[in-house]
Amino acid sequence: MRNFDFEGLGKLKELFLSDKGKKIIVLIGLAGMMLILFSDCSGDKKKKANEAVTAAAQSGFAGYERELEERLGELVGNISGVGKVDVLVTIERSSEYSYVTENRNSTDRTDGSSQVTEKNDSQTQTVILSDSSGERALVRSEKAPTVKGVVIVCEGGDDPAVVQRVISAVTTALSITSDRVCVTRMTQTGR
Repeated sequence: MRNFDFEGLGKLKELFLSDKGKKIIVLIGLAGMMLILFSDCSGDKKKKANEAVTAAAQSGFAGYERELEERLGELVGNISGVGKVDVLVTIERSSEYSYVTENRNSTDRTDGSSQVTEKNDSQTQTVILSDSSGERALVRSEKAPTVKGVVIVCEGGDDPAVVQRVISAVTTALSITSDRVCVTRMTQTGR
């Protein structure tokens, strides 16, 4: 069995019972609580921000395609000689968002007996807004999805003049090249 150094324990006990020791214990406890609180808060906010971003991207992607198809259908349907029209738009990627972030920097400097220790800490967090509809990330900017291709099926799709007018309208409206647009004739049993 080992012998304990009771004299060392006595000095340790004196340190903890002194005013300086009590301050050290309180500071260590406060630092521990701050670390726990900070890690819980930042983890929850990041998780909620990621969930909000993912949900918005998924719902916006399909909605954007449908909206483009409807608007192009109306536009092309108004061109002379087109007749009935059906539009399909394919998207290469979803919208890209840039979010507002907040940077926090802190510097701790400790002067030891013969050393100076400096610790820098930097954290970046996405700014989260809370309202009656829930929490969401604050968007700085949005880049619209890229149109991969457009297919137009219409009754006048066999007339070269109609095809050229449709291609011209679609390429201008979407700022895409003509090789991304296909115009074809609708079958007799079309809608």
